[in-house]
Amino acid sequence: MKWMLSLLLAMLIASPALGQFTREEAKILLDASARMTADTETIKAELAAVKTELAVLKAEVGMLKADVAELKTEVQHLDDKLDLVANTATGTQSEVRGNSTRTSELHSQMNSQTHALLLVAGLLATVLLWMLKKEWDARREERAKNAEQEKENAALRAENERLRNASGLVSSTGGKLEVD
Repeated sequence: MKWMLSLLLAMLIASPALGQFTREEAKILLDASARMTADTETIKAELAAVKTELAVLKAEVGMLKADVAELKTEVQHLDDKLDLVANTATGTQSEVRGNSTRTSELHSQMNSQTHALLLVAGLLATVLLWMLKKEWDARREERAKNAEQEKENAALRAENERLRNASGLVSSTGGKLEVD
């Protein structure tokens, strides 16, 4: 733009019509040329600043692209791990199903064995209680017999004492006994 203004000024100076311009008009043209030159410099500076900002933005976009590529790699890695976990889970699930069947069989066996043990324990407890009852009954009968015997003995002692204290006791031969 500056060169166009300079060319226009050069044409005006070289032209015979220059004499028609007054000094004030020439000064206005020169001031306009100076302003245009200053504006051009300002525009160049702003353009340089915009270019710098554009370069910074390009660098940031490059870094963002690198980050996105890294994130894509990480996402792919996580997808691979997720697939591995899913495959492992499927295998484990199948294994658990197989183990579940075996566990059910073992549980059934344990239940039947537990029932058998409880039955045997119940029978043993029943026999033991029956034997204890029989022994208690025998002891009760013996105590009752002993108590009856003690009553008889006490009655005989009392009878014996009564006979001793009675006068005119007779011996088995028929003779009279004397008490000392």
